[in-house]
Amino acid sequence: MTSVATFFTGFAAAFFAIYSGLLLRMKARTRFQTILGILFAVWAIACTKDLVLLLPLSDYQRTLKTITVVDGYLLITFIVFLFELTMPGWTTVRRLVLTALPFSFFLIAYIITKSDVLLNVYVVCMMVTVLLIVIISFVKARQYIKWVLENYSNIEDVDVSWIYYIIFCFAINFLSWMFIIWYDQPWTDTIYYIGTVLLWWSMMEKTVFFNQVDWNKLDQSRIVRQPTYNFAEKLDEVMEKEKPYLNSDYKLEDLAQRLGTNRTYLSDYLHTTKKMAFYDFINQLRITKKSIPLMKLHPEYSVDQVASASGFNSISTFRRAFQKYIGTTPSVWREQLKSE
Repeated sequence: MTSVATFFTGFAAAFFAIYSGLLLRMKARTRFQTILGILFAVWAIACTKDLVLLLPLSDYQRTLKTITVVDGYLLITFIVFLFELTMPGWTTVRRLVLTALPFSFFLIAYIITKSDVLLNVYVVCMMVTVLLIVIISFVKARQYIKWVLENYSNIEDVDVSWIYYIIFCFAINFLSWMFIIWYDQPWTDTIYYIGTVLLWWSMMEKTVFFNQVDWNKLDQSRIVRQPTYNFAEKLDEVMEKEKPYLNSDYKLEDLAQRLGTNRTYLSDYLHTTKKMAFYDFINQLRITKKSIPLMKLHPEYSVDQVASASGFNSISTFRRAFQKYIGTTPSVWREQLKSE
């Protein structure tokens, strides 16, 4: 290991150790923040362990191969992160033990046999595992995002659409790990550690203040279909008179309770009759019932003022919704209104 590779190994160890401490010392931290802090601690230990390669060992190659098998455990950290994010509450001691069993089997078997064939089988199994993780995470992410759109009018703090980027980067990180197994050079180690730090930094930045919603614990049971939606007229009346869509944190459950119906039944009505999810239904009302009239009545209002008054917590969400339902941006629409 060259001095450059050594520096980045130490840097990675320090990075994970420092942020693990910061996360685990946060007051009133969430479950996800605690898990993230533990994952960073695991990586700090793993990076420190790699510094063992700097010692004058008698059998460098054998030690390197043993460490490669040990590094397989780090795959569990990605499993925990991705599964806990898309399936809140997934991480339990029982699941962690069951997940670690195959890795433990290969580690013990390799220490006993020192078989390179076994090491190759292990690497292939790792590749299959990564493929399964990517597929499961992708499917669960789609389900989670769909559920959020069906139940929340404001998704800024609970959206996980960025997880596709994380899954892609995770796959690239694993490929780089595979590369350094077969082509062990100081510069490959350097690239790997830089990439790993950047990946986990990105994951932390996206999730450290993530408002996790345990959607698996909510009642998602289907109910018996009825020939008509008895609350349809009441829904229009509530929206027209009470304007609940101006509440930025309005949820599907809030509306279902107001209408005296089931959350799942209401969601089904919006999909079959309105042809949209709850998120789109509420944002469309915000734009057409509040934003447009407000911009006509008060052309002096800024986009921020209009967005806030319309029930949007985010300017970016307001602009996207306006573009979607009106066909142009708020600024362009306002200019067109002036020219009429």
